[in-house]
Amino acid sequence: LVNSAYDVSFRVDKESEALCSKTLNEKDLGKFRQAVKDDYYFQMYYDDLPIWGFIGKTEKILRRGAKPEFRYYLFTHVHFDISYNGDRIIEINVSTDPLRTVDITDGDSATVDFSYSVKWKETTIPYARRME
Repeated sequence: LVNSAYDVSFRVDKESEALCSKTLNEKDLGKFRQAVKDDYYFQMYYDDLPIWGFIGKTEKILRRGAKPEFRYYLFTHVHFDISYNGDRIIEINVSTDPLRTVDITDGDSATVDFSYSVKWKETTIPYARRME
């Protein structure tokens, strides 16, 4: 396990927070294309609760009389929805924004700006039931 660059402080909402900017070379892009093709996902833990999501998506384009064309997109934004009760974290969900992607199908380099957002919401679910 390693620490991530996400700054997710208790009950602090964030909207479109910059995470990092990364220039991907040809080798990096090749690895990401393959990872997207193979449906790779990330997995993290927050307060011992597991969260995971896909790193990208594949788009299949069909044209009459032509072979299918595949496009590969890398998700650049992650959104965390976190529920709490009092001073305890009850639930966390992560989603990616399908509109915030970078097309990594072609090219030998790309600069990618990654971002995230966090939304906290109160719940009545007790801590004892948080894993249900």
